Amino acid sequence: MIYSVETAKFFLTRKITPLKSETKEELGFGKLDPLLQDKEISLIKCEGKGIPIKVAKNERMVSTDIILENSEIEGIIKRFSFLSGKKISEPFFTAQFKNLKLVAINSKNLGVRFIISKI
Repeated sequence: MIYSVETAKFFLTRKITPLKSETKEELGFGKLDPLLQDKEISLIKCEGKGIPIKVAKNERMVSTDIILENSEIEGIIKRFSFLSGKKISEPFFTAQFKNLKLVAINSKNLGVRFIISKI
């Protein structure tokens, strides 16, 4: 399920998580939820807006057809900040939530990008 910016802001500003779907729990990371729930994926790499997401699956890097815009990338970083209780710092931000670790970069030269590792 894809959330609008308004819905994402709603979840980020309140201690509310999205409702569970009938088959899988939605984690509130939008397009990345299926990747985060796939047990064969160990790493998710976003190299910036408009660039396909890459994943480490079965020890191989594979490009996906998932493309994020800046607002979606920033929303994922904000969600990690909220869930981990850590304030976003620039240019580097690291946060951990459950079995997920996010390392993000927010740079004028490099743009906004991140890597999510399953630990």
